[in-house]
Amino acid sequence: MRQLLTVIMAVVLVAGVAGSAVSGTMAGFFDTEVSTDNEMRAGTRILELSGDPITVEHAKPSNWYSEEYVLMNVGTLNAVATVHVLSALSQEAGTVNGKVYWGAPIFDYLAAVGDEPVGPNVASSEAELVAEEGGQVGQIMVTGLGMDSGDDSGPADMVMSKHIDVKMWFDKNDNGIFEEFADPELDELIVEDKLYNLVCNVIELGVIPGGQSDENGKGAGWKMWFEYTLGDGTLGSPVEVSLTVGQFWPMGRVRVWDDGDYIYVAYDTSDSGWEMATTHVNVDLGPPPKLAPGQFTSVHDSVPPPGTYDIHQIELLPEWKVNGMVTVMAHAEGTDGETGWGGGQTRRFKLELHMQQIEAPGWPDPQTKWWPTDALQGDRCTFDMLFDLDKP
Repeated sequence: MRQLLTVIMAVVLVAGVAGSAVSGTMAGFFDTEVSTDNEMRAGTRILELSGDPITVEHAKPSNWYSEEYVLMNVGTLNAVATVHVLSALSQEAGTVNGKVYWGAPIFDYLAAVGDEPVGPNVASSEAELVAEEGGQVGQIMVTGLGMDSGDDSGPADMVMSKHIDVKMWFDKNDNGIFEEFADPELDELIVEDKLYNLVCNVIELGVIPGGQSDENGKGAGWKMWFEYTLGDGTLGSPVEVSLTVGQFWPMGRVRVWDDGDYIYVAYDTSDSGWEMATTHVNVDLGPPPKLAPGQFTSVHDSVPPPGTYDIHQIELLPEWKVNGMVTVMAHAEGTDGETGWGGGQTRRFKLELHMQQIEAPGWPDPQTKWWPTDALQGDRCTFDMLFDLDKP
């Protein structure tokens, strides 16, 4: 019996050793590490537009009329800006953003200029009479170009748009200058055509980068910054960005400029009426590693009533001047508890309009060979532009 028990204990001992060997071998092939706080957040494309409609009273040939607009992407994703030329007073076939539009700009050939007669076959000035029927200009006898037709092989209510030259510019490199380049990828003159040919078209302008953003790793919310180029010892060109509240709602503007000694950051929410309780500005050569507004370069714990305007004045450091560019973080907290950040990338857009002129063949003086347009005097053309941001 003693011998049998000894044999059993030996077997158990061997089994235990074998289990230890297997366990040690398995540990060499299996290991576990944990990746925590994984997160996926959707980005945004939010467009803001500033600039007034182009309105020209008593337009005349030989003059170009222009208006500049600022397109701002206050979202976080890069986006392609487009412009869709619409008609303000008519409907275009199809639907855009839930609204139905038709095909061409409206014009009104009965809109009188003062008490002058207007319309086809009516010469309302001596110059137009000579242009249409011929006559003497100085010492030169000219042959007339013919009466206004009122319709050049198209619907009569579109004739005005056929006489308007259009140029559209998009400041691709964001330097504030509209330039022409031989390289079509760089050329900032996007389109040059008659208004008649542009209506109903969606014209691609170019990319507006998304706003730079970051998180401090503690779930403190949406953070944004933007860059500002200092002036060369003089007043720097102001930069204006959107003050976006709660990730999505543009509630005002943040404007930045410098005078060579100080940099100024001004908040303005007067248009929306959003009241700010505190504002915080950080200026440095780059965004700080920890985004704590209370530790920014300049802190205003109380915004003067009515809480819709505040300005920070920060002395420029020598290293900032040497670098020539600084990173600005502008944060605000509202009296309603919501927070906002200044950010967003901008691109300028320029629209130019010109009434078509007619070149008189054989005119002896090349400086005066251009006759006025044969568009009907007193005509009016109205159109809308629909700007949009789309995927890259």
